[in-house]
Amino acid sequence: MKKILVVACLLVLLCGVVSAQEVKVSAPASASSTFTVDIKVSGATNVKGFNFILKYDSALLTADKVEEGSFLKNSGSTLNYPGNSNDAGQIKFGASLTEKKTSSGDGTLATITFTPKATGTATLSLEKDADIPGVLMGANDVISNVKLTGGTVSITGVSAPPATTGAPTTAATTSAATTATATTTGIAGVPTKSPFIESVFVVALLVGMAFVLKSARKR
Repeated sequence: MKKILVVACLLVLLCGVVSAQEVKVSAPASASSTFTVDIKVSGATNVKGFNFILKYDSALLTADKVEEGSFLKNSGSTLNYPGNSNDAGQIKFGASLTEKKTSSGDGTLATITFTPKATGTATLSLEKDADIPGVLMGANDVISNVKLTGGTVSITGVSAPPATTGAPTTAATTSAATTATATTTGIAGVPTKSPFIESVFVVALLVGMAFVLKSARKR
């Protein structure tokens, strides 16, 4: 009975060690300007290479660049996979040690730089590339039981494009004001006569009256 319990405990411990390997998103809780997201690995054992797909909301974020982290580089020279891509809403990235070495422990696999486009909650999810056997590869085979953990970032403080109000321009307003001043109106909107026109009218009236009086005297 004791032997069975010992074996069971050993199996539980072994399963715990195997399932402890995790690849996860490490992102800030919120952002209002350019920020970085790390893809981290923890509890790794004898890793020679990695490959992952990171999906994100392209309506909220723009992925500016992807850089390999230090996890593998600390053990030797690395080579990025030729299938790496940075498409709208999806990033494929992977690398491998070129020498007969492996890396273990915790570290950063890659760093992605994002720029916010709009406010909202941006979801970052990790997936296995269907064209690659696994997320983590050992020296001779695929490392199984790797947990993938995504994350979210609350995008705040992103200014929306200024709305078109349709208000008249300064030039149009000035023009309207000038026109209104030039055409000062009187009762019922009738334009007021200018002083010059009124003077001419009075002079003409006086001349006409003088002519009429002179004609009447001759008679």
